[in-house]
Amino acid sequence: MPVYLRVLLAICLMSSVALGQAEADSARLDAKIKQLMEVTGSENLGLQMGQGIVQQMSATMQQGQSELSPRVHEIIAEVVIDSLEDNMGALMDSIIPLYARYFTEEDIDQLLEFYSTATGQKVIEVMPILMQESMAAGSAWAMELMPEVHEQIQERLAAEGY
Repeated sequence: MPVYLRVLLAICLMSSVALGQAEADSARLDAKIKQLMEVTGSENLGLQMGQGIVQQMSATMQQGQSELSPRVHEIIAEVVIDSLEDNMGALMDSIIPLYARYFTEEDIDQLLEFYSTATGQKVIEVMPILMQESMAAGSAWAMELMPEVHEQIQERLAAEGY
């Protein structure tokens, strides 16, 4: 067999071994990311988000009607939550590649280690409430700031002839 064919064959073999290793590494990382998402309760956060969707849908439906019966609110909640629960796996599967894009396997290992500590568990417990309160504070801050921003925009537009 000519030398160039041996070299080509060796390159092909090494490439297939490297590809197989990359797939194994990817599967291992995906499994660790899934474990991290389970440890941090990502699925529960998604379901909590569903409560916000229920409130928004109820409020939207309420706008067109004088009063919605409590049963309408119950039906909305049941359908939204059931749908989210049935499809949460697909959402989690679509999020795994995002984690893989931004975190190395070593990062994930360190996060898993952190979330197994008492402080990590406290972060998991407190973060949803902290984020909700932070969003409310940010919203209130923005509402307070908007009149001044609106006035400055009007002044700038007027100064430039708009």
